[in-house]
Amino acid sequence: RKNKGHSNSSESAAKHAEHNIEKILKAKLHLVDVFDPTSTIGVQVKDRVAADFCHLKWELHKSAPSQYAMFRELVAGSPCGGERIHIPDIREVARLARERDEAEGSTTKSMPLKGVVFHESRVGSTLVANSLAASKPANHRVYSESSPPISLLGLCDKMGNDFCTSPKTVSLFQDIVYLMGRTSDLAETSMFFKIQSAGTKGMSLFRAAFPDVPWIFVYREPVQVMMSHLALPPGMKMTNSNCLRSYKRPSKNYKKMVAKLGGGRTMKELSYEDHCALHLASICQPSIDEQLKSQTGRMVNYAELPGALVDDIFPNHFGIPVTEVERQNIEEVCTHYSKGKSDKKWNEKGDSEKKEKMASEAVKEASRVFLAPSYEWLEKENRKFSSGS
Repeated sequence: RKNKGHSNSSESAAKHAEHNIEKILKAKLHLVDVFDPTSTIGVQVKDRVAADFCHLKWELHKSAPSQYAMFRELVAGSPCGGERIHIPDIREVARLARERDEAEGSTTKSMPLKGVVFHESRVGSTLVANSLAASKPANHRVYSESSPPISLLGLCDKMGNDFCTSPKTVSLFQDIVYLMGRTSDLAETSMFFKIQSAGTKGMSLFRAAFPDVPWIFVYREPVQVMMSHLALPPGMKMTNSNCLRSYKRPSKNYKKMVAKLGGGRTMKELSYEDHCALHLASICQPSIDEQLKSQTGRMVNYAELPGALVDDIFPNHFGIPVTEVERQNIEEVCTHYSKGKSDKKWNEKGDSEKKEKMASEAVKEASRVFLAPSYEWLEKENRKFSSGS
Protein backbone atom coordinates (compact mmCIF):
# COMPACT_ATOMS: atom_id res chain seq x y z
CA ARG A 1 0.00 0.00 0.00
CA LYS A 2 2.83 2.33 0.85
CA ASN A 3 4.45 1.85 -2.54
CA LYS A 4 1.14 2.26 -4.36
CA GLY A 5 0.42 5.49 -2.47
CA HIS A 6 3.88 6.80 -3.23
CA SER A 7 3.45 5.90 -6.91
CA ASN A 8 0.10 7.71 -7.10
CA SER A 9 1.64 10.76 -5.42
CA SER A 10 4.54 10.80 -7.91
CA GLU A 11 2.15 10.45 -10.86
CA SER A 12 0.02 13.30 -9.52
CA ALA A 13 3.09 15.54 -9.11
CA ALA A 14 4.27 14.69 -12.64
CA LYS A 15 0.85 15.52 -14.11
CA HIS A 16 0.78 18.80 -12.17
CA ALA A 17 4.23 19.71 -13.51
CA GLU A 18 3.14 18.88 -17.07
CA HIS A 19 0.04 21.04 -16.62
CA ASN A 20 2.18 23.96 -15.46
CA ILE A 21 4.58 23.57 -18.38
CA GLU A 22 1.63 23.50 -20.77
CA LYS A 23 0.33 26.80 -19.35
CA ILE A 24 3.77 28.32 -19.98
CA LEU A 25 3.88 26.94 -23.52
CA LYS A 26 0.44 28.43 -24.21
CA ALA A 27 1.88 31.80 -23.10
CA LYS A 28 -0.65 32.03 -20.26
CA LEU A 29 2.16 32.40 -17.73
CA HIS A 30 5.02 34.89 -17.96
CA LEU A 31 8.63 34.82 -16.78
CA VAL A 32 9.00 36.98 -13.66
CA ASP A 33 12.18 35.83 -11.88
CA VAL A 34 15.45 34.04 -12.63
CA PHE A 35 17.38 32.61 -9.69
CA ASP A 36 21.11 32.41 -8.98
CA PRO A 37 22.36 31.83 -12.54
CA THR A 38 26.06 31.51 -11.72
CA SER A 39 28.01 28.38 -10.86
CA THR A 40 30.01 28.18 -7.65
CA ILE A 41 32.83 26.53 -9.62
CA GLY A 42 34.42 28.90 -12.09
CA VAL A 43 33.13 32.04 -13.72
CA GLN A 44 30.23 30.64 -15.72
CA VAL A 45 26.47 30.17 -15.67
CA LYS A 46 24.90 26.95 -14.45
CA ASP A 47 23.68 24.22 -16.77
CA ARG A 48 20.28 24.34 -15.06
CA VAL A 49 18.93 27.72 -13.99
CA ALA A 50 15.67 27.97 -12.03
CA ALA A 51 12.93 30.50 -12.74
CA ASP A 52 9.45 31.58 -11.66
CA PHE A 53 6.47 32.15 -13.93
CA CYS A 54 3.06 33.65 -13.22
CA HIS A 55 0.17 35.27 -15.06
CA LEU A 56 0.83 38.98 -15.57
CA LYS A 57 -2.17 41.23 -16.16
CA TRP A 58 -0.58 43.22 -18.97
CA GLU A 59 -3.84 45.09 -19.54
CA LEU A 60 -3.08 47.03 -16.32
CA HIS A 61 0.17 48.44 -17.65
CA LYS A 62 -1.13 48.99 -21.16
CA SER A 63 -4.12 51.00 -19.96
CA ALA A 64 -2.30 53.00 -17.26
CA PRO A 65 1.51 52.95 -17.68
CA SER A 66 2.18 55.59 -15.04
CA GLN A 67 0.15 53.68 -12.44
CA TYR A 68 2.14 50.48 -13.04
CA ALA A 69 5.37 52.17 -14.08
CA MET A 70 7.71 49.57 -12.60
CA PHE A 71 7.66 45.84 -13.28
CA ARG A 72 7.36 45.08 -9.56
CA GLU A 73 4.10 47.07 -9.49
CA LEU A 74 2.69 45.05 -12.36
CA VAL A 75 3.68 41.84 -10.56
CA ALA A 76 2.02 43.10 -7.36
CA GLY A 77 -1.17 43.93 -9.29
CA SER A 78 -1.27 40.48 -10.91
CA PRO A 79 -2.20 37.15 -9.28
CA CYS A 80 1.45 36.29 -8.68
CA GLY A 81 1.51 36.05 -4.89
CA GLY A 82 0.19 32.53 -4.43
CA GLU A 83 0.20 31.41 -8.04
CA ARG A 84 3.87 31.35 -8.98
CA ILE A 85 5.10 28.33 -10.87
CA HIS A 86 8.69 27.34 -10.10
CA ILE A 87 10.63 25.74 -12.97
CA PRO A 88 14.01 24.10 -12.27
CA ASP A 89 15.42 24.45 -15.80
CA ILE A 90 14.64 27.58 -17.83
CA ARG A 91 16.74 26.39 -20.78
CA GLU A 92 14.54 23.34 -21.28
CA VAL A 93 11.40 25.49 -21.12
CA ALA A 94 12.89 27.86 -23.71
CA ARG A 95 13.64 24.89 -26.00
CA LEU A 96 10.07 23.62 -25.70
CA ALA A 97 8.67 27.12 -26.22
CA ARG A 98 10.61 27.57 -29.47
CA GLU A 99 9.34 24.20 -30.70
CA ARG A 100 5.76 25.19 -29.87
CA ASP A 101 6.04 28.61 -31.52
CA GLU A 102 7.56 27.19 -34.69
CA ALA A 103 4.99 24.40 -35.07
CA GLU A 104 2.54 24.65 -37.93
CA GLY A 105 -0.70 26.34 -36.86
CA SER A 106 0.83 27.65 -33.62
CA THR A 107 -1.21 30.28 -31.76
CA THR A 108 1.81 31.56 -29.83
CA LYS A 109 4.90 33.52 -30.80
CA SER A 110 7.77 35.48 -29.29
CA MET A 111 7.80 39.16 -30.07
CA PRO A 112 11.10 40.59 -31.30
CA LEU A 113 13.01 42.94 -29.01
CA LYS A 114 12.71 46.29 -30.81
CA GLY A 115 14.60 48.63 -28.51
CA VAL A 116 16.28 49.01 -25.12
CA VAL A 117 16.43 52.01 -22.80
CA PHE A 118 19.56 52.35 -20.67
CA HIS A 119 19.91 55.32 -18.34
CA GLU A 120 22.00 57.16 -15.78
CA SER A 121 19.27 56.96 -13.08
CA ARG A 122 16.82 59.71 -12.11
CA VAL A 123 16.87 61.10 -15.65
CA GLY A 124 13.34 60.59 -16.99
CA SER A 125 13.80 57.04 -18.27
CA THR A 126 10.45 55.98 -16.79
CA LEU A 127 8.77 58.65 -18.90
CA VAL A 128 10.42 57.06 -21.94
CA ALA A 129 9.12 53.61 -20.95
CA ASN A 130 5.62 54.96 -20.31
CA SER A 131 5.66 56.69 -23.69
CA LEU A 132 6.66 53.45 -25.43
CA ALA A 133 3.75 51.68 -23.75
CA ALA A 134 1.22 54.45 -24.38
CA SER A 135 2.16 55.08 -28.01
CA LYS A 136 0.72 51.76 -29.23
CA PRO A 137 -0.73 49.93 -26.21
CA ALA A 138 -2.25 47.05 -28.19
CA ASN A 139 1.00 46.37 -30.04
CA HIS A 140 3.73 47.15 -27.51
CA ARG A 141 4.83 45.28 -24.41
CA VAL A 142 7.25 47.26 -22.26
CA TYR A 143 9.24 45.76 -19.41
CA SER A 144 10.28 48.56 -17.07
CA GLU A 145 13.14 47.48 -14.80
CA SER A 146 12.08 43.85 -14.74
CA SER A 147 13.88 41.18 -12.74
CA PRO A 148 14.96 38.54 -15.30
CA PRO A 149 17.37 40.58 -17.50
CA ILE A 150 19.16 42.21 -14.57
CA SER A 151 19.80 38.76 -13.07
CA LEU A 152 22.56 38.45 -15.69
CA LEU A 153 23.30 42.05 -16.72
CA GLY A 154 23.86 42.97 -13.08
CA LEU A 155 26.62 40.39 -12.73
CA CYS A 156 28.86 41.77 -15.46
CA ASP A 157 30.59 44.41 -13.35
CA LYS A 158 31.49 41.79 -10.74
CA MET A 159 32.21 38.78 -12.97
CA GLY A 160 34.00 40.54 -15.81
CA ASN A 161 33.72 40.75 -19.58
CA ASP A 162 34.77 37.13 -20.22
CA PHE A 163 31.72 35.96 -18.24
CA CYS A 164 29.42 38.48 -19.94
CA THR A 165 30.35 37.59 -23.48
CA SER A 166 30.81 33.83 -23.08
CA PRO A 167 28.57 31.74 -25.38
CA LYS A 168 26.89 30.11 -22.36
CA THR A 169 25.94 33.44 -20.77
CA VAL A 170 24.82 34.93 -24.08
CA SER A 171 22.67 31.87 -24.83
CA LEU A 172 20.97 32.04 -21.42
CA PHE A 173 20.27 35.75 -21.87
CA GLN A 174 18.72 35.06 -25.29
CA ASP A 175 16.52 32.36 -23.74
CA ILE A 176 15.36 34.79 -21.03
CA VAL A 177 14.45 37.48 -23.56
CA TYR A 178 12.74 34.94 -25.84
CA LEU A 179 10.50 33.73 -23.01
CA MET A 180 9.68 37.30 -21.95
CA GLY A 181 8.52 38.05 -25.48
CA ARG A 182 6.07 35.18 -25.74
CA THR A 183 2.40 35.95 -26.27
CA SER A 184 -0.81 34.40 -27.49
CA ASP A 185 -2.20 37.85 -28.31
CA LEU A 186 -1.53 38.25 -32.02
CA ALA A 187 -2.04 42.03 -31.75
CA GLU A 188 1.19 42.29 -29.76
CA THR A 189 4.08 42.82 -32.15
CA SER A 190 6.96 44.56 -30.38
CA MET A 191 8.80 44.29 -27.07
CA PHE A 192 10.89 46.98 -25.36
CA PHE A 193 13.02 46.96 -22.22
CA LYS A 194 13.92 49.72 -19.81
CA ILE A 195 16.85 48.31 -17.86
CA GLN A 196 17.87 49.26 -14.31
CA SER A 197 20.68 51.84 -14.27
CA ALA A 198 23.18 49.26 -12.98
CA GLY A 199 22.37 47.13 -16.02
CA THR A 200 24.28 49.57 -18.21
CA LYS A 201 27.40 47.86 -16.89
CA GLY A 202 26.15 44.73 -18.67
CA MET A 203 26.04 46.49 -22.03
CA SER A 204 28.58 44.03 -23.50
CA LEU A 205 26.24 41.09 -22.78
CA PHE A 206 23.24 42.84 -24.32
CA ARG A 207 25.23 43.72 -27.43
CA ALA A 208 26.67 40.19 -27.75
CA ALA A 209 23.17 38.69 -27.53
CA PHE A 210 21.34 41.30 -29.65
CA PRO A 211 23.85 43.15 -31.84
CA ASP A 212 21.17 44.55 -34.16
CA VAL A 213 18.74 45.86 -31.55
CA PRO A 214 18.80 49.68 -31.22
CA TRP A 215 19.34 51.23 -27.79
CA ILE A 216 19.38 54.64 -26.17
CA PHE A 217 21.11 56.07 -23.12
CA VAL A 218 19.25 58.77 -21.20
CA TYR A 219 21.42 61.20 -19.22
CA ARG A 220 21.16 64.53 -17.47
CA GLU A 221 23.18 67.64 -16.58
CA PRO A 222 25.65 66.58 -13.81
CA VAL A 223 24.57 68.87 -10.95
CA GLN A 224 20.90 68.16 -11.60
CA VAL A 225 21.25 64.38 -11.62
CA MET A 226 23.43 64.45 -8.51
CA MET A 227 20.84 66.52 -6.68
CA SER A 228 18.13 64.05 -7.73
CA HIS A 229 20.08 61.49 -5.73
CA LEU A 230 21.35 63.61 -2.84
CA ALA A 231 18.31 65.81 -2.07
CA LEU A 232 16.90 63.33 0.45
CA PRO A 233 13.89 63.72 2.78
CA PRO A 234 14.57 65.29 6.19
CA GLY A 235 16.15 62.86 8.63
CA MET A 236 17.56 60.55 5.96
CA LYS A 237 21.34 60.23 5.88
CA MET A 238 23.28 60.93 2.69
CA THR A 239 24.71 57.42 2.85
CA ASN A 240 21.20 56.13 2.04
CA SER A 241 21.41 57.68 -1.42
CA ASN A 242 21.31 55.28 -4.35
CA CYS A 243 24.36 56.93 -5.90
CA LEU A 244 26.50 55.75 -2.97
CA ARG A 245 25.97 52.07 -3.78
CA SER A 246 29.40 51.75 -5.37
CA TYR A 247 31.01 53.38 -2.32
CA LYS A 248 29.34 50.84 -0.03
CA ARG A 249 30.02 47.80 -2.25
CA PRO A 250 32.88 48.77 -4.58
CA SER A 251 33.63 46.46 -7.49
CA LYS A 252 37.10 46.06 -8.96
CA ASN A 253 36.09 48.32 -11.85
CA TYR A 254 34.89 51.02 -9.45
CA LYS A 255 38.15 50.86 -7.50
CA LYS A 256 40.04 51.24 -10.78
CA MET A 257 37.96 54.30 -11.61
CA VAL A 258 38.74 55.84 -8.21
CA ALA A 259 42.45 55.17 -8.74
CA LYS A 260 42.31 56.73 -12.22
CA LEU A 261 40.21 59.81 -11.47
CA GLY A 262 40.65 60.33 -7.74
CA GLY A 263 43.77 62.51 -7.99
CA GLY A 264 45.77 60.22 -5.71
CA ARG A 265 43.09 60.15 -3.02
CA THR A 266 41.94 56.86 -1.48
CA MET A 267 38.35 55.62 -1.28
CA LYS A 268 38.05 56.98 2.25
CA GLU A 269 39.60 60.34 1.41
CA LEU A 270 36.98 61.11 -1.22
CA SER A 271 33.78 62.82 -0.06
CA TYR A 272 30.30 61.35 -0.39
CA GLU A 273 29.65 63.87 -3.15
CA ASP A 274 32.76 62.64 -4.97
CA HIS A 275 31.59 59.03 -4.73
CA CYS A 276 28.12 59.96 -5.97
CA ALA A 277 29.61 61.61 -9.05
CA LEU A 278 31.99 58.67 -9.62
CA HIS A 279 29.15 56.16 -9.36
CA LEU A 280 27.14 58.05 -11.97
CA ALA A 281 30.21 58.31 -14.20
CA SER A 282 30.67 54.54 -13.90
CA ILE A 283 27.13 54.10 -15.26
CA CYS A 284 27.74 56.49 -18.18
CA GLN A 285 31.05 54.96 -19.22
CA PRO A 286 29.79 51.61 -20.64
CA SER A 287 27.40 53.45 -22.97
CA ILE A 288 30.27 55.65 -24.14
CA ASP A 289 32.53 52.63 -24.70
CA GLU A 290 29.84 50.78 -26.66
CA GLN A 291 28.95 53.78 -28.79
CA LEU A 292 32.60 54.29 -29.68
CA LYS A 293 32.74 50.68 -30.87
CA SER A 294 29.44 50.23 -32.67
CA GLN A 295 27.62 53.55 -33.22
CA THR A 296 24.35 51.66 -32.63
CA GLY A 297 22.96 53.80 -29.83
CA ARG A 298 21.56 57.26 -29.37
CA MET A 299 22.21 59.61 -26.47
CA VAL A 300 19.12 61.40 -25.12
CA ASN A 301 19.29 64.36 -22.75
CA TYR A 302 16.62 64.63 -20.05
CA ALA A 303 16.09 68.24 -21.13
CA GLU A 304 14.87 67.04 -24.56
CA LEU A 305 12.04 64.91 -23.19
CA PRO A 306 9.44 64.19 -24.37
CA GLY A 307 9.84 66.03 -27.69
CA ALA A 308 12.90 64.07 -28.84
CA LEU A 309 10.96 60.83 -28.51
CA VAL A 310 8.11 61.65 -30.89
CA ASP A 311 10.16 63.74 -33.30
CA ASP A 312 13.25 61.57 -33.58
CA ILE A 313 13.98 58.55 -31.37
CA PHE A 314 10.75 56.60 -31.84
CA PRO A 315 10.36 57.00 -35.61
CA ASN A 316 14.02 57.19 -36.65
CA HIS A 317 15.77 54.90 -34.18
CA PHE A 318 13.21 52.44 -32.80
CA GLY A 319 11.22 52.29 -36.04
CA ILE A 320 7.88 53.24 -34.47
CA PRO A 321 5.63 55.14 -36.89
CA VAL A 322 4.37 58.23 -35.08
CA THR A 323 1.06 59.52 -36.39
CA GLU A 324 -1.18 62.04 -34.68
CA VAL A 325 -2.70 59.17 -32.65
CA GLU A 326 0.64 58.09 -31.18
CA ARG A 327 1.62 61.70 -30.57
CA GLN A 328 -1.58 62.35 -28.62
CA ASN A 329 -1.16 59.14 -26.62
CA ILE A 330 2.35 60.17 -25.62
CA GLU A 331 1.30 63.73 -24.77
CA GLU A 332 -1.46 62.31 -22.57
CA VAL A 333 0.82 59.97 -20.61
CA CYS A 334 3.28 62.83 -20.11
CA THR A 335 0.62 64.84 -18.26
CA HIS A 336 0.95 62.32 -15.41
CA TYR A 337 3.87 61.95 -13.02
CA SER A 338 5.85 59.10 -14.58
CA LYS A 339 5.81 56.89 -11.49
CA GLY A 340 2.17 57.54 -10.68
CA LYS A 341 2.62 58.12 -6.95
CA SER A 342 1.31 61.68 -6.85
CA ASP A 343 -0.57 64.31 -8.82
CA LYS A 344 2.68 65.91 -10.02
CA LYS A 345 3.04 66.59 -13.74
CA TRP A 346 6.11 66.52 -15.95
CA ASN A 347 7.96 69.83 -15.47
CA GLU A 348 11.52 69.46 -16.68
CA LYS A 349 12.46 73.14 -16.56
CA GLY A 350 11.11 73.91 -13.09
CA ASP A 351 12.62 70.76 -11.60
CA SER A 352 16.05 71.45 -13.13
CA GLU A 353 16.17 75.05 -11.91
CA LYS A 354 15.20 73.99 -8.39
CA LYS A 355 17.93 71.36 -8.23
CA GLU A 356 20.62 73.75 -9.44
CA LYS A 357 19.68 76.31 -6.78
CA MET A 358 19.80 73.68 -4.03
CA ALA A 359 23.23 72.33 -4.99
CA SER A 360 26.09 72.81 -2.53
CA GLU A 361 29.61 73.79 -3.59
CA ALA A 362 30.72 70.22 -2.82
CA VAL A 363 28.15 68.86 -5.28
CA LYS A 364 29.16 71.38 -7.95
CA GLU A 365 32.85 70.59 -7.56
CA ALA A 366 32.36 66.82 -7.58
CA SER A 367 30.19 67.02 -10.68
CA ARG A 368 32.77 69.23 -12.42
CA VAL A 369 35.71 66.94 -11.66
CA PHE A 370 34.20 63.47 -12.02
CA LEU A 371 30.94 63.65 -14.00
CA ALA A 372 31.29 66.58 -16.38
CA PRO A 373 33.71 64.76 -18.75
CA SER A 374 31.13 61.99 -19.36
CA TYR A 375 28.35 64.55 -19.80
CA GLU A 376 30.36 66.56 -22.30
CA TRP A 377 31.05 63.45 -24.40
CA LEU A 378 27.38 62.42 -24.33
CA GLU A 379 26.30 65.92 -25.33
CA LYS A 380 28.76 65.99 -28.23
CA GLU A 381 27.52 62.60 -29.45
CA ASN A 382 23.91 63.72 -29.08
CA ARG A 383 24.52 66.87 -31.14
CA LYS A 384 26.21 64.83 -33.86
CA PHE A 385 22.91 63.07 -34.57
CA SER A 386 20.60 66.00 -33.94
CA SER A 387 22.59 68.15 -36.37
CA GLY A 388 22.42 65.42 -39.01
CA SER A 389 26.19 65.23 -39.37
